[in-house]
Amino acid sequence: MGHNGKLGQKYSKTAVGVAVAGGLVGVSALTAVTVATGAAEALIALPVFVTPGSMLAGHRFFNTPSTSPPPCGPVRINDMRWSCCKGPEIGGEGCTPLCDLCDSEWGSGAPCVLIRNPDRGLQGQMENYEVFIKNHDLVENTPLANST
Repeated sequence: MGHNGKLGQKYSKTAVGVAVAGGLVGVSALTAVTVATGAAEALIALPVFVTPGSMLAGHRFFNTPSTSPPPCGPVRINDMRWSCCKGPEIGGEGCTPLCDLCDSEWGSGAPCVLIRNPDRGLQGQMENYEVFIKNHDLVENTPLANST
């Protein structure tokens, strides 16, 4: 099993932008309330408005594929998602059966493993294939064979 999609960030740029914009609006409102009333106690709620945007932006900044180097020293988050199934990069099952020989999707129409040698006409058209001879007799599926 494998994936036929691409690795992407868990949180989209839009989600991060909305969280940061919401935090800016909240901070602006708290600042206006603090200036208008002179009560600095309103700033106690500051983390409530700053935390969501900071967490999403930080997650997106430090999130890298497992094969890439960390963006900022030794700090890294491995939480990339596949675009085909939204599954995690690490520890997740594959969502698509892939061939071990050519990494193409099973049943895609381009065979690379054959169970008998192809005829001469097909040999000229095909390239990069492997023949795996099975230890049994193949039965042709013809109308005559099915009528018995």
